Amino acid sequence: MFIFPEGINYHKYQTLRLLLPDVKEKFGNGSREEKYVWTLIHRQDSICLNRTLKILEEYGWLGKSRVGNNANQALWLVIQHAELEKQEKYLPLLIESVKIGDSEGWHQAFLEDRILMRNEKNQTYGSQTTWDKTTGKIKIHPIEDVKNVNDRRKKIGLEPIEEYAKMNGYVFDQMASGIKVV
Repeated sequence: MFIFPEGINYHKYQTLRLLLPDVKEKFGNGSREEKYVWTLIHRQDSICLNRTLKILEEYGWLGKSRVGNNANQALWLVIQHAELEKQEKYLPLLIESVKIGDSEGWHQAFLEDRILMRNEKNQTYGSQTTWDKTTGKIKIHPIEDVKNVNDRRKKIGLEPIEEYAKMNGYVFDQMASGIKVV
């Protein structure tokens, strides 16, 4: 099995993000403490992105068969949280890895949706959310062809959109997607 040079560790990469809910609950959304945690997250993201880009340039997309599930997921997470141009550059490598079964289809779905959302387009799988300032809640970003979203989600191993929304406390309003569902 391939070992990351200067390793990218899934748990190390995600630890600060996992603290966010507790920080928000204890100190409040938008608090000084939450903003501080976000500065730490951005610093960690930058370090991991630089390492990951070197790895991708030297070895290409490293699938599960070469680095294991956790490292493969860490690789995807770093790109998922990168700037748009990096996401667009490395999506084709991830797609190829998914095609041969060496990366998860839902990684591709989340990255494709993130790219679409950042380009101000409707997403395909309904994986991305936005903060609704009016309601003060997190809602699922609009979905293209929302009436068929669960078929697309099922093909890549994701639960139905309604279950995903409920499980995560997201608002899912099909009408908000701009498509009338009959």
